[in-house]
Amino acid sequence: MVIIIRLTRYMPSIILSNVFDYQALLDTEFSSYLIKQNASEVTRKNYVADIKNFFKWLNNAVSTGSITLREEVEKPLRTITTEIIELFKRSLITTQTPTATINRRLSALRMFFQFAMIEHKIIENPMLLVRNIPRNDALNNVSTLNAALERYAQDKKATPSDIDDIKTFFSWYFERYLS
Repeated sequence: MVIIIRLTRYMPSIILSNVFDYQALLDTEFSSYLIKQNASEVTRKNYVADIKNFFKWLNNAVSTGSITLREEVEKPLRTITTEIIELFKRSLITTQTPTATINRRLSALRMFFQFAMIEHKIIENPMLLVRNIPRNDALNNVSTLNAALERYAQDKKATPSDIDDIKTFFSWYFERYLS
């Protein structure tokens, strides 16, 4: 009875150790899959690093108790759910990871779990309902330009009419080309 309790208590770490035991194998197989998909060397390098980043985050989340994994020792990747991926995405947002990096990591996970489906390592793809973060670059660029303009006005002692002319131009440009 004590042994069962201990095994149950430590099951998440057993699952994770199994994931990490064959992480190198997965990296090799996943890299081969990316080559077959005609991914560039840079993409392969980034995607493998992104997958390692995810598993490092997962290990930490399980160790701290913020995530509890299902008990699926035979196929440990099956313990990863859409909810876990969404928690990962939220953690990246919380740590102010750039949107482009977050979306690349999500793309890497999409490709990884597509590979895992093909290789029968999982039954359901946890990435099917996970969406990228919308990029509001145009709006962010306008805000950034306005903030830079304010700083410029303070530093250079520009006249208000000069600043208004530049803001008018930015507004026109945004409406004409970016919206």
